[in-house]
Amino acid sequence: MNDDAKRTARALGACILGACLAVGGCHRTPQPAPVVVPANVPGPALPAPRAPVDPAVTVLQPTGFQQGIQDRIRLLAGGPGQRVALDTVGYYMDVQQARLQQLRGFPVHRSGSRLLVTLAGASAFEPGSSTLSSATEAVLKPLSVILAEYSATVVSVHGHTDDSGTAAANQQLSERRATVVARFLMAQGLRASRLVVVGHGASTSVTSNESAAGREQNRRIELQIDPVTP
Repeated sequence: MNDDAKRTARALGACILGACLAVGGCHRTPQPAPVVVPANVPGPALPAPRAPVDPAVTVLQPTGFQQGIQDRIRLLAGGPGQRVALDTVGYYMDVQQARLQQLRGFPVHRSGSRLLVTLAGASAFEPGSSTLSSATEAVLKPLSVILAEYSATVVSVHGHTDDSGTAAANQQLSERRATVVARFLMAQGLRASRLVVVGHGASTSVTSNESAAGREQNRRIELQIDPVTP
């Protein structure tokens, strides 16, 4: 390149530079610095989720639950469903008790016009679990047939645990187990309006929790059957 060409190139470069400066400068847009996340930094602790309760099942508090059952009886007595006349309620519950006792899978007790069916928790659920065993499902199926036939009753499902673990955990476990049983009965044809659930945790032990045998007795599900009367 001769001297004239070099002078021409330098002049052209100066013009380009001046044009760039006139419009704000020739520069590259700065890129944000990459964010470096330190490894092994624990995130915020989240509360342990509580198992959802079936919205179709009414859960009563263990304090004053009998009043809740009576409220449900009055509600059904005022509706279009079946009711038992006061002069025949004894016979109605006698026949139902006899039918339930024929199943021989659980004890059935009578107190006035009320029936109480007890399912042993040791075989009904795995320890700490709310999944029904196949043996318990086999017992509940014929039981639900009788409960569906004698439909003028409210069935309250009561969950009980032993005293292993915290009181709050036992309360939640007893509610979940009772809800599972109520949901199973609904799947067999019982109306949701006839069912309520009560979780008692370890507050209503029938024997000492000092032995494994005692804890097995305390882990149980009870079905309380009350007639719907006018």
